Amino acid sequence: MGILEVKNVTKRFGGLVAVSSVDFTIPENSIVSLIGPNGAGKTTFFNIIAGIYDPTGGEIEFSGRRMIAHSRRAWLEPVVWVLPAAIVALFTIILGFETATTTSITSSRGIGSSGAGSSSRLRSSAGSPTRIGGASATDSQ
Repeated sequence: MGILEVKNVTKRFGGLVAVSSVDFTIPENSIVSLIGPNGAGKTTFFNIIAGIYDPTGGEIEFSGRRMIAHSRRAWLEPVVWVLPAAIVALFTIILGFETATTTSITSSRGIGSSGAGSSSRLRSSAGSPTRIGGASATDSQ
């Protein structure tokens, strides 16, 4: 029995399996290292041991005490990954439909056209100075 024992630890992020069924034992009074290529899951594995991530499966014991077990809320993880995207998609559909409906209603009523009361009265011709606050743009200070 070692000071740290990892048994059958797995971590999934949605459909990606980052750590798959890892067994790992560190005997007492020893120094151990874990090496592997980039993307092999070393950091994820250490984050599981440190308690930052809950494992999707397996267990971890430190000095004979069970530290991390298969999380009871592991079933919720796929929901947490999908729910934000589903909410954004739903709001996009609702707001997109509402914007399209509003645009067609305002266009049919003539709102936004260059009729009476439109912003065309605020535009000045290119050749004449515009008065702002009672002073002409060509007045010197």
